Amino acid sequence: MPVTRASKYKASSPDVIVISDDDADERPEPCSHLVELRAMKVELKVLRKELKQKQAGSSRVTPQAPVDNGHASLLAKKQEITMLKQQLSTTQTRAENLTRTLEHEKINHRTSVHKLKQSICEVQAESDAIVNAKKELLVSNTSLKKSVDRLRAENAVLKSEVERLKARMAKESSMENKAFGDLEDLICCDVCQETIWHPYLIVECGHTACLTCLTDWFTSTQRAHNPLSCPKCRTAVHEPPIQNFALKDVVRGVVKVVNLSSASNANGNAALESPPRKGVLGPFFRFIGV
Repeated sequence: MPVTRASKYKASSPDVIVISDDDADERPEPCSHLVELRAMKVELKVLRKELKQKQAGSSRVTPQAPVDNGHASLLAKKQEITMLKQQLSTTQTRAENLTRTLEHEKINHRTSVHKLKQSICEVQAESDAIVNAKKELLVSNTSLKKSVDRLRAENAVLKSEVERLKARMAKESSMENKAFGDLEDLICCDVCQETIWHPYLIVECGHTACLTCLTDWFTSTQRAHNPLSCPKCRTAVHEPPIQNFALKDVVRGVVKVVNLSSASNANGNAALESPPRKGVLGPFFRFIGV
């Protein structure tokens, strides 16, 4: 069992002091260095005290002692003093090394503490920045929520307005289609039901038909040797039908609006687009001479 520093001065041999070296290769923790340094200081104090006692004992050698025994005792004491000096020097060197190690560790500890404080300050700054960012996000989120609620309300109002406008447009479209249907009925020939591009009015009854229908009707009536009459109400016709320019203008105006197309009739006899000049025979002269 090795002798530790605390018990080495209680060894069995009074002349030999054994210094334990069982933990020489170990690296103690920083807190154990202080304990070891205190133990070394106590050890140095004890070694110095023993060295002084040995030196004092060697100087008080009695002259009456035999020469050989005195020489041997003096030699032993010198050897013991030399050993104590060596142990004292070794212990003092170890104490100095340990002191330097502790100073170095103290400097490193201060540096670590300084860096740790800097890290704590940086972390605290980052934490404060995160807290401020959270507050800003909370304010922004509240503002965005209000904006979303406002936009939703506006969207609901707009949807309601769109539905109202759609219903209105559907109603107006229905009315417009009905009106266009009525207009188309008004601008159609009573006989062929086509757009009446060249309307002619029968003076006797007031009915109107297109030039083609009246010409075909009068031709078939004349071939049957029947008197001329209105193709709709059979009223006798004695006067040649006259061109209804007012209705023709209405037809062309309505066609522009409803976008009707009847190229064959629209590009019909160009001579009938305007009233016949004086002295020019009308289209019904061959049926009713005037």
